[in-house]
Amino acid sequence: MDLKQLRYFTAVIDEGGVRKAAHHVAVSQPALTVAIQNLEAELGVKLFARVGRSLKPTAEGFHFYQHARALLAQAETAKADMASLKSLAKAEIKIAAPITIASYVLADPISSFMETHPGMRISFSQMGGPLVESALMKGDIDIGVLSRKPRAAEVIPHQLYDKKICTFVKPSHTLAKQKYITWPELLSYPIVTLPKSYVLYENLMSKANHYRVSADIILESDVVPLLSSTIQNSNAVGLFLDSVADYENNLIALPILNEDGQTDGSDTRVIISACHLKNAPLSIAAKALLKHLEKAL
Repeated sequence: MDLKQLRYFTAVIDEGGVRKAAHHVAVSQPALTVAIQNLEAELGVKLFARVGRSLKPTAEGFHFYQHARALLAQAETAKADMASLKSLAKAEIKIAAPITIASYVLADPISSFMETHPGMRISFSQMGGPLVESALMKGDIDIGVLSRKPRAAEVIPHQLYDKKICTFVKPSHTLAKQKYITWPELLSYPIVTLPKSYVLYENLMSKANHYRVSADIILESDVVPLLSSTIQNSNAVGLFLDSVADYENNLIALPILNEDGQTDGSDTRVIISACHLKNAPLSIAAKALLKHLEKAL
């Protein structure tokens, strides 16, 4: 059984007969008839029954038609995917990233990339780091953007940039006039931040354990506007990447001072990497996107 036979078979049903089907697929009627007979012999069932001078699909023929259509569609998808490996003219890239990175870091660079390459099609999903890596391992996405070192050896990271974690407060907050904040100060206030699956949450809990205090997290969510609104309407402080400050103009970002008196310590740094599977070659389009992100960031 080959794709040619499947095309001939589906054409007979779609066109309503051998004569029109032969014209549609540009082959002689005898050749098409032989191909159908060979397909029936291989499957061991009759796909068509002769009714008068025409052929009508049998029940088995209708059933096989669904399989044939699915197989032909898969073949077209595979053909398109392979074409995207060697061309930027028309390609699709599937990407996933944590929500703050997707919304506050990658949105503008990806938009400018698509403006430069109008034939590009991008599917961009937002999810936590562990889910991003899982999606990569399953082959559901081409590129996964992580704010942590990949756990799986099969995942190859390409570092894009280095960001800081900052504390965010409303302009009327008592901390708003400070130039920076320490971890003990931060932990003395109610906190809003991202959920447990995000590296910011893990860093916060690590610091709370270090100073032997409880982090009073009153809201954890990956909806940053909700977190921002909560900060505006309470005495809470927020913990986000510093790039959020470029978008949330109604909040003030305070660098976090570590025990060494520095604001760029490892406890407040987040390395953002674009990752792909070691044994899954990136398409020309995906490689071009990675280069664009490296330059843009």
